[in-house]
Amino acid sequence: MTVSADGRTAVVGIALRMPGARTAGEFWRTIRSGRSHIRRFTPEELEAAGVDPALARSRDYVGATAPLSGIAEFDAPFFSMSGREAALTDPQHRLFMECCHHALEDAGYAGDQSGARTGVYATSGFHLYPFRSYLHSNVLESLDSSFLSGLHRTVGGHTDFIATRTAFRLGLTGPAFGLQSACSSSLVAVHLARQSLLTGEVDLAVAGAAAVHVPQIAGYEYAGGSVLSGTGRCRPFDASADGTVGGNGVAAVVLKRLDRALADGDTVYAVILGSAVNNDGKTKQHFTAPSDEGQRDVIRQALASAEVSAETIGYVETHGTGTYKGDPIEFGALSKAFAEDTDRAGYCAIGAVKANIGHLDVGSGLAGLIKAVLVLRHGTVPPLAGLTSANPLLALEDSPFYLPTELSRWPRDLSPRRASVTSLGVGGTNVHMVVEEAPRARSRGRSRGRVPAPGGGGAGEMPTLLPVSGLGRQALLAAATRLRGHLALRPAARLEDLMTTQALGRRHLRHRLVVFGRTRTELAHALDDFITSAEAQQAKQPPQAQPSQEQPFREQPSQEQAPHGPRGERERPGAGRTSVRRRWTEGVVPRTRLAPVGWMFSGQGDNRPGMAGELYERFAPVRRTLDACEEQFRDEYGRSLLSQLTGAGSPGDRAAEQVPQDRQAALFALQAAQCELWRALCGEPSAVAGHSVGEYGALYGAGALSLEDGLRLTAERGRLMETGCADGAMLAVFADGEAVSHVLAECRGIDLAAVNGKRHQVVAGPVEEVERAAALLAGRSVRVHRLAVDRAFHSHQVEPVLGELEALAARAGLRPTRLPFVSAVDGEIRPAGWVPDAAYLRGQAREAVRFDRVLEQFTGMGCAVLQELGPGSVLSGLAARAGLPATALPTVRAGGELTPLWTAVAEMHCRGYALNWREAVGWSGGGRVPMPGYPFQRKSYWTGPELVESPAPEKAEEDEGGPVMTGTEEEALARVIRLTADHLGIDEAECEAEVPFFDLGADSLRMINLLQDVEHLYGVKVAVREVFEGVDTPLLLARLVAERSGGEARTPREEAPSPAGAPDTVGQLPPSAAESGGTDGPAPEPVAGAPFATQASVDALTAQVNQLMQIQMQLMQQVSELLAAGLPAAPSDGRTAGVTR
Repeated sequence: MTVSADGRTAVVGIALRMPGARTAGEFWRTIRSGRSHIRRFTPEELEAAGVDPALARSRDYVGATAPLSGIAEFDAPFFSMSGREAALTDPQHRLFMECCHHALEDAGYAGDQSGARTGVYATSGFHLYPFRSYLHSNVLESLDSSFLSGLHRTVGGHTDFIATRTAFRLGLTGPAFGLQSACSSSLVAVHLARQSLLTGEVDLAVAGAAAVHVPQIAGYEYAGGSVLSGTGRCRPFDASADGTVGGNGVAAVVLKRLDRALADGDTVYAVILGSAVNNDGKTKQHFTAPSDEGQRDVIRQALASAEVSAETIGYVETHGTGTYKGDPIEFGALSKAFAEDTDRAGYCAIGAVKANIGHLDVGSGLAGLIKAVLVLRHGTVPPLAGLTSANPLLALEDSPFYLPTELSRWPRDLSPRRASVTSLGVGGTNVHMVVEEAPRARSRGRSRGRVPAPGGGGAGEMPTLLPVSGLGRQALLAAATRLRGHLALRPAARLEDLMTTQALGRRHLRHRLVVFGRTRTELAHALDDFITSAEAQQAKQPPQAQPSQEQPFREQPSQEQAPHGPRGERERPGAGRTSVRRRWTEGVVPRTRLAPVGWMFSGQGDNRPGMAGELYERFAPVRRTLDACEEQFRDEYGRSLLSQLTGAGSPGDRAAEQVPQDRQAALFALQAAQCELWRALCGEPSAVAGHSVGEYGALYGAGALSLEDGLRLTAERGRLMETGCADGAMLAVFADGEAVSHVLAECRGIDLAAVNGKRHQVVAGPVEEVERAAALLAGRSVRVHRLAVDRAFHSHQVEPVLGELEALAARAGLRPTRLPFVSAVDGEIRPAGWVPDAAYLRGQAREAVRFDRVLEQFTGMGCAVLQELGPGSVLSGLAARAGLPATALPTVRAGGELTPLWTAVAEMHCRGYALNWREAVGWSGGGRVPMPGYPFQRKSYWTGPELVESPAPEKAEEDEGGPVMTGTEEEALARVIRLTADHLGIDEAECEAEVPFFDLGADSLRMINLLQDVEHLYGVKVAVREVFEGVDTPLLLARLVAERSGGEARTPREEAPSPAGAPDTVGQLPPSAAESGGTDGPAPEPVAGAPFATQASVDALTAQVNQLMQIQMQLMQQVSELLAAGLPAAPSDGRTAGVTR
């Protein structure tokens, strides 16, 4: 357990279900708009929900709350719960589990976290679901009245079990406990989670709350002077405040130590600098009364914990219940605490989320924290919802605070923006927390083996692989659809971040999909292909091919390497479908035991310089193995093997190192490295086999040969073959055994060297005899192919060196195999424990290779996948031509290109084989970024009276992945985001499509400049007034531009040619006007002084002045439009956006 010296904690994940919002983005739209989701129900709605008609129509009955929709619905199978257990479980617990899973997904840590300690700190509201006798009266009535039945009821609904149930269902192994301190419970949970992180008790912490009332449509009888509102509205700090109104909500945040979050490339929403918890004790009149002394003390303690002055706090999210006398007590405590640090006035905004969503009981503090985090993240101070005039009991004059009445930018000075949050519990437990905006993300440069940036690509760059999954096929389709929408809204997303998040930050469920692409567009096309295919299959219609604007990931049909039926379907468990152009692979993990996997080690033939370069650059197991081989080879032979394998060094150095006798050692080193890579990725195979010299790699893979001995034997074998054997040749013959037997009888000097299949055999011998055999066979219309070798391997020509080879082998430390070894000498299986000897290695150099029998043995063992280890796909081709039921997967393509590796990884994953995703994508340097959460497939689990819900549910969660966009709109969005990033000076990846320009830092002048560039690019005019009246996000602007222009960007306007000798600056802004962004091109270079002015230079200067005047006139006209519309020409700095003090 290591205590952190840095007390800062990062908020790395957020998920919620709030009135009117299912995502943080939707919640922020509620906050920034100043909207309230508290509903007043009609008497008819109340009666339908079971309220007594007379009570519902009583003057004193207030039918108001902020409801949630869909509280009965739950994805029980996802959490491995039966329908009965789900029905017995309080909806608060069910929604909280879903929310925690989405929060972990948002943080990028919902995948396998073996070895990580993740704690759960949770609270829930009063367990009304069982308390109202729903379970006892309507479920258990038909059961035996037994202790076991009562236990089910208790465990399903009691607050004690919300955290432990979540930890169990999500597999979280850190501390898990529930806690209660009334209204402050959820912020206490965050405080305790933070403490556990800082003491090293956990690596990751989930803190959250659920407050869901049953029934949803209900109210209360108003009593004068109570905490409840008589008007059914919650108006904190307002002159008309008369109490609070209940609300419903579920939320969870994921916390991590800041230093680790930054080191791990996590998305940081905000930073918790410090926090404190205390209790009022007896410093108040009665138990439920507030205490300004206790509140002041906890604020001071939190500031001390954060080591900051109150003068640096620019926003306070208050408890803000909306009571006429309670709010001034809280305000007074804040004023006293701040006055100890500063006498500044009116610099700090006050907010209260209860005005938007009501009082969330135990969840109110966490709702306030999330709001404060979003305020910091967007750099925007939202209005205090419902505020008309300040409560006269507030001492606003000369206080540090103001009450914001409109949305305003939060200007940044030299220090980071900071906010604080208060939560007060009935009974006196107070919490205060100090939060700071996230450190600006460092731009990550190209890391080792990094995937290409959007729009990039090219030879040697690794494609991006995105795994997607669902518990069922419908969930998989929904997840793919969400991901497709996400890509559409984020054209500047870093591909390495997407890959890392999908691979490491998600659970990999039974129905699996992997899409490939080198660019965002290719990935989008792949998802489109899959979605179209899946939807067509659902409708029992043949899928329509999707046009592609880019070269697809892989052109060759899938049948050769992944045999499928005519519709691309497999009937065996564990397999699935692969797109015809290999943009995606889909599969279903079998419920039974996975089929065996075989490793095939290819022989000499595909060796090429640089064949291990891509692997060496990206994968640590490969580097470790090849570096060890390089050290040994240099020590024993005085030259480099690595330069041959990786292509490193100058062309002259590489040419000098190309020694023919080293080819077998290079092949062994490559196969040993690939062996270690596949072990790291997928573990051990079920059996191994090798072709010719590839058997040395197979023996290494089986554990019978050490790396040192294997490298030495293959190096010496290569030397002996090169120096001790006469020149020879080898000929591939594509005919049956009878045709080959005839030619062997006619050409006595050649031997049968290999049988690779029924119609694929190899003969070897002296060059002249092989040439004669080739001529004879060609004359009989038999297809032949001369192999690119200069020795007759596996023929009588190698016999002179066999004795020395055997002697060398005898000195090697051969060991028992760990795995079954399929011999290519006779096609027999040597079981685990077999010890090869020197005689075997002598014989395998001379005897014909019987790879046809090897393939038969793999089939007999039931192997579903045959992985080829070597520099190409020769053996995969042999397996495909043999018509085996297994799928053959090479590791690299000839020359070392790694597309086949990604194909193999996808195939193995989709078949259900365990895959180490951390090893697979760790080379990319990607971080974890927010991406769409899992699409739960919910159904109703309810007991008791029929649930009546609000007719105004929050936005459907199925929209999380983003709106459906046309290709034209996507192209326009990419350009709008690029322009927005340029004009605002931010990274494109930070420019989110649905975040308002205002929140991104724009003002009216910058928008005028941006819109001028849009007009220049598309030929359509968009007024600034339209942006402020509704077209206020990059997405909405892109849609408007696409609609008005038809989506076609104009080619640059043709300008008049420059006069001879004049600087080529006509039609561009002078450098002094570059700030306006009136041109897409670079600023022109300054014009050097001339000894005299020519007419051409005068004309050029006149053109520049005229253009600048036109731009100034346009600026004045559009500012006038803004003023005429009653809109601010620039956003308020926050000081004037408040109630008069």
